[in-house]
Formats: sequence, C-alpha cells, structure tokens
Amino acid sequence: MGRSMKKRTARSPQPKLTTDTATHNALLRSELISELSPDTAVLREFISDFTAASSLMRKLRTSLATNLDLSAAGHSILLGLWYCEGRGDTTVRELADHLHVAAAHVTAEINDLVDRGLVVKVPNQRDKRAVSLYLSESGRELLNKLAPILKDVNLHLFAGVHYSDMVIVHRFLKRIVEQAPVAIRISKKYAEAPRRR
Repeated sequence: MGRSMKKRTARSPQPKLTTDTATHNALLRSELISELSPDTAVLREFISDFTAASSLMRKLRTSLATNLDLSAAGHSILLGLWYCEGRGDTTVRELADHLHVAAAHVTAEINDLVDRGLVVKVPNQRDKRAVSLYLSESGRELLNKLAPILKDVNLHLFAGVHYSDMVIVHRFLKRIVEQAPVAIRISKKYAEAPRRR
C-alpha cells in the first residue's frame, strides 16, 4: 500500500489509415478504377452494390409492367417509344438502339403490342423498307395510367438524390454500356480457353 498508484487516463483510439481509406482517397484524386486490384475492398463493395441495384431495378420494372398487364420487355418498349416519339418518327432500329437491345427482339415484342392495339406501324417516310412506330390511343391511355404510379415510385426511389448526382451516375452508366461488350468478349475468351487445350 506504500507505493502510490498512478491513475491511468483512458486514451481515445487513434484512427488508422486503412488500405480502403487510402484507396478511397486515391479514387477521389481521379485514379482510374481499371488500375485497382480486383480484390480491393472498396471496389468489391461497389460491384456488389451495383449488381444489387441492377437486380432491384429489374424487379421494379417487372412490378410496374404487372400494373399494365404487360411483360417487362413490353413495358420497356412502350416507355422507350414514349420517349422516342418526342424526337420524331421512330423506327425499330432507333428504338432498339435506345433500349440497347437487338432489333430482332424489339420486332417480336412490337408485333405483340400491335396485336394488342397499343402500337401502330406505318411506312417510314425516310426509308420505304422500314416502318415507323407510334403509340396508339390505347397505348397512350395505358401510359397515362402509369404516370401517377411512376411519380409515386420515383418519389421514393430517388429520395434525397440530386439532379447533379443523376448526371454523374448517368455518365458512368453510359461508359459501362459502351465498355461492357468488350469485357464480355474477354471473359468468354478465358472461358473458352480450356476447351481448346
């Protein structure tokens, strides 16, 4: 008891500069994502969230299509045509390019929508071999019913997201759309390599 005991003061833990923090700071300095190691934690988390968001958007599209008694593909084509009509006559090729799908896929779905009286096909004035696509009155009425649903969905889906955020993400997604076919070809090359041995 003769020896005095010094009272220890609790020390706050000092934050450590982790690899993830360093990588994050590097990204903020505009370092190319393509130069990151595939096992970088922040990249893996981003890919995981990106994949989850893509899956959830597909589920949302299917749910919205159900409100119109349409397939998910038919729903996308109607909305795509709704947008494209604002730019003038729309051919199958132009609609397919807008949706980033094969023209043959659009043709099959369009024929079903024509049979249902939702889309009208007329000869294209610029190219007699092509047809122009238009929403019929029934098609417009159907999309008018969807408009308030989309407004309510978007209110929650994009809650707290600013227009500037959307512009940045859209630029990123357009880049992914451009580069993904190349990445897919490379992946297939590796998948087919063992078969050639």
